[in-house]
Amino acid sequence: MELRLDGKVALVTGASRGIGRAIAAAYADAGAAVMLSSRKADDLRTAAGAMGGEVDTFPANAGDPEAAAAAVAATVERFGGLDILVNNAATNPYFGPAVDIDLARWDKTFQVNLRGLHVWTQEAWRAAMATHGGAVVNLASIGGMSTEHGIGVYNTTKAAVIHLTRVMAAELGPSVRVNAIAPGLVKTDMARGAVGARGGGHRPPAAAAPARRTRRHRQRRPLPGQRSGLLGHRPHRRGRRRRAGVGRLSGPATAGATRRPTASASIAHRRDEEAEMLVSGLLDSKGSDVITAAPDAKVADVVALLAEHRIGAVVVSTDGRRIDGVVSERDIVRALADRGAASLDEPVSAIMTTQVYICEPTSTVEQLMELMTRRRIRHVPVVVDDVVCGIVSIGDVVKDRMSELETETHVLHEYIAHGR
Repeated sequence: MELRLDGKVALVTGASRGIGRAIAAAYADAGAAVMLSSRKADDLRTAAGAMGGEVDTFPANAGDPEAAAAAVAATVERFGGLDILVNNAATNPYFGPAVDIDLARWDKTFQVNLRGLHVWTQEAWRAAMATHGGAVVNLASIGGMSTEHGIGVYNTTKAAVIHLTRVMAAELGPSVRVNAIAPGLVKTDMARGAVGARGGGHRPPAAAAPARRTRRHRQRRPLPGQRSGLLGHRPHRRGRRRRAGVGRLSGPATAGATRRPTASASIAHRRDEEAEMLVSGLLDSKGSDVITAAPDAKVADVVALLAEHRIGAVVVSTDGRRIDGVVSERDIVRALADRGAASLDEPVSAIMTTQVYICEPTSTVEQLMELMTRRRIRHVPVVVDDVVCGIVSIGDVVKDRMSELETETHVLHEYIAHGR
């Protein structure tokens, strides 16, 4: 049965990626006019550009009440009303024992995940739904019904979302239907941050379990679609040299059906969800700081820099932003073999690799692995608008893959051991 939303207006928060982007795309395909909202305008434009139908964007921080009011008002003004609100935006700035969290990150998690959801619902009610009715869909989590090491505070907010959904359903019904969806493990950038290496051994997010209804009405949750990325190489750039030295560049990071799911569906409902595993997720896990050296810095200085930061490569940059080349341990070893210790006094520009292969934050990890294998390279800078914003090593990719395999093994174990 095909479900159509022709003539309806939807507002989706956290719509630039992951589950929110997939929901927005599904609504647009079903005929709804959709307003996409998230913090970053560029990511919103990219997401909207990949969708068909009538869509628009409004950048807003989900935890900011004034931004929420402005986004709802813009939706009503642009499309003439608001019928569906999807509270998808969430954050998880902390991984570790709940007892050790600092108050700043505690407050941020509750501000976005719980208070923000309530504020957006208030604004939708006041602007349109109190008069015309509508539907609110809150994205909770299976973690809100269980305990998991490392993400207890995040799961606490999701437990609160589940209960708040019941409260809203009782208070706003029957004219406004309020439902919650509690996904299990979905391969998105945010999920990668929870599963990725953020400290010692821990259990992955909860294994799959049947979703529980918080209202009588059944909701269908679409799955994330693919994203495309860019991979290529950067030729040597020549430019004005600065005083010898090294620098540090901190780049920008750049309740449904009760049917029991299968283990394979728990791990990956569609294998093309692998496309959602992006380079940006690797940077979120490891950080986006980039260690740079000026072209006229001595090789000995770069050796000291590699040892100090325990890294395998340094970006060579005249201005600390654009790439002139890359110097890796391999380049240094080759220079020492050719010219001995005298090469340590040479400028780094004399030994750097100038044919630099790059990727973007929207490149997939699968594409990155293929590039590293095909070109036999171990370090790939991440670039946005010709400005380096991170660097990824083969070790980062291997660690990511091991974490993914650990998660899949855990899900299978839970399914076999407990039938859930």
